[in-house]
Amino acid sequence: MAQSKLISPDLPTLQVTDHPAVSARPTALPNMASIAYPAQPSEIERYRLGRVINAGGMGVVVEGVEEATERRVAVKFLAPRGFYRHARLRFWREVFALRSLAHPNTVRIEDWGVSTDDRPFLVMEYLDGLSLQQLVECEGPQSVKRVLGMLQQVCGSIGEAHALGMAHRDLKPGNVMLTIDEHGHDLAKVIDFGLVKLPATADSLTIAGEVMGTPGYTPPESWGGAGASSLGRAPRQNDYARGDVYGIGLIGYHLLTGEQPPEPEELLERGNAPLLDGLRQCAPEWLVRVLKRCLYGNPSRRFPDAQALLAALVPPGRSLPGWRRATSFCGDALL
Repeated sequence: MAQSKLISPDLPTLQVTDHPAVSARPTALPNMASIAYPAQPSEIERYRLGRVINAGGMGVVVEGVEEATERRVAVKFLAPRGFYRHARLRFWREVFALRSLAHPNTVRIEDWGVSTDDRPFLVMEYLDGLSLQQLVECEGPQSVKRVLGMLQQVCGSIGEAHALGMAHRDLKPGNVMLTIDEHGHDLAKVIDFGLVKLPATADSLTIAGEVMGTPGYTPPESWGGAGASSLGRAPRQNDYARGDVYGIGLIGYHLLTGEQPPEPEELLERGNAPLLDGLRQCAPEWLVRVLKRCLYGNPSRRFPDAQALLAALVPPGRSLPGWRRATSFCGDALL
């Protein structure tokens, strides 16, 4: 079995500007189709690796078992040596972020390291459930009561990140897992902090022409590409939190309507009107107003962060916490 070496336990003091990958950033995006690496990583110390859960251009997630406890985990690997180097720094930023976050609605990190074949990895709790994207595919639009409970939990997770000066930058239904807690209630877990923005990091890992996030769920100010956005200026730290608020608003839209967001071209032409038209058919007016504020094209008109949005996600005459109910799963999905 290949051995692994753990990175230094003082990771939170990582100075990203001193990292060798910063000076080695590419000036253009690589051809993703030309990058080849094994779908199944080599074994690592203390864990038995099983089936591949998910694989993409940045790496692979596999099911694992901790040998000492026989407990299931999810292990995320970065692509091996040869992948463009600043992706490794992004990977360690994700570890940094998850180590700093303790909210129960954020996926929990348990271990991290670099295997002898030079593959950075992080070990996370195993989530036995399905993503919100899969939930809608299985069950269709969700009730207002249930959606409120899920959005409140997402806001709790992201609110902690915002309070620490971080931003997720890739919020979408596929990056929120739904499982059940010990009482049989919905338990949402935000995952995939691979594009996380850390506090006060002036050094950008964004390459010219690269749009951060997932098409369809990125805020309008990011559509202009890296550095020069539709704001007409370089993004500021609080713009990233407002971008997350936009993503949460779109998650709410998808859960309530069962539809994907309109194409960016339509939103550029009509603003958030197409989104509001869909919401008004399935949500009370007070909730439409809240989501409308999330979905403004101008970030300065949105809620400043997820904590402010959470405070607004309360029906008139009610108070937090919101409602939860047991969920019935229609499939097996993991991180």
